[in-house]
Amino acid sequence: MATYGILRVEKLKKLTNLKGSLMHAFREQDTPNADPARKGQNILLTPDANNVESTMAKYEQLKPK
Repeated sequence: MATYGILRVEKLKKLTNLKGSLMHAFREQDTPNADPARKGQNILLTPDANNVESTMAKYEQLKPK
């Protein structure tokens, strides 16, 4: 089986855009182009932030004051 990765880079200017992107990535909203049976195969690059709320909290913690 081939191993591949997808990297998408996009400038998000508002926190609401960031949250929407995270909801899509973590499948917390309907994502019709994603196979739900394969969700367990996802590899998270931030294992301590594994959903929208924990990722937003991590962002708030790390952003410059």
